Amino acid sequence: MIEFKPATAADLPKIVAIYNETIPTHRATADLQPQTVAQKSAWFAAHNAHFPAWVIQNHHETVGWLSLITKPLPTA
Repeated sequence: MIEFKPATAADLPKIVAIYNETIPTHRATADLQPQTVAQKSAWFAAHNAHFPAWVIQNHHETVGWLSLITKPLPTA
């Protein structure tokens, strides 16, 4: 059963592992080197109730994640 759950700090290592799997494809990130949990900690901490992060679980195993972020509005 697929479930979406709010991500917690305990989920960050798995989120980073999944993120790092995308680096060689250059489709989801511009990063060229694998990231560490420490490097992604500030990014994770910036999420809140208005811009949350979720993990996607299949039978209680994390298989994906997603997050909402703010994007600065263009200036005139």
